[in-house]
Amino acid sequence: MNILNRINFGTKLYAGFSAVLLLMLAISMVIYFSINSLVTSSKWVNHTYEVIRTAESVGAAMVDMETGQRGFMVTGLDEYLEPFNAGKTRFDKLIQQGQTLTSDNPNQGVRWKEVARMKARWLKEVAE
Repeated sequence: MNILNRINFGTKLYAGFSAVLLLMLAISMVIYFSINSLVTSSKWVNHTYEVIRTAESVGAAMVDMETGQRGFMVTGLDEYLEPFNAGKTRFDKLIQQGQTLTSDNPNQGVRWKEVARMKARWLKEVAE
């Protein structure tokens, strides 16, 4: 108590406001880094959903190819090859897009190439 009695009122006031200011600064820094972390996480979540949508679209393109192939085999009409050809073109573009989206992850790149190989094998053994 002797120390507080020896300090004048102005110094005590200055010390009190300085302590509050330091606490506010510390809290502001914690909030800033938390929000920055949330923004980064949100970007990765959006990126992940974009990759998932691309993968789902690859599956849809493959279904289009199979549907066109079946339609042609049943009817023999060339107009049923239109979904087959469109699906094949879309499939290749989507595989490229998927590889670009996941270029930061080598394991995913290998998976995209494997899907492309399976499509090529299907085309060789079944479709053509």
